[in-house]
Amino acid sequence: MNDQTTTTDGTAVYPPSAETVARTHINAARYEEMYARSVSDPDGFWAEQAQDIAEIQRIRVVTALREIRQGHALPALPSESACRYCEMAGLCRVAY
Repeated sequence: MNDQTTTTDGTAVYPPSAETVARTHINAARYEEMYARSVSDPDGFWAEQAQDIAEIQRIRVVTALREIRQGHALPALPSESACRYCEMAGLCRVAY
């Protein structure tokens, strides 16, 4: 377990493990850059984030449809909590 540190205002801080840091998609400098952009140009920043999400979703749908055409079944993850938020609900064979 990581050692707890305390900020000057008494807030407990638990630094991430080296393993967790190694799996992140951005580093501290990139985070600061993104945060500054989100504050200085929120509309532009969030428009870019939405485009990234839309592209990821497009790729997922195209991949799923290609696999269906090839005879593969969509993976069934029968979990009501997961199905509630799944964008594949109209294609999936799980009925929640």
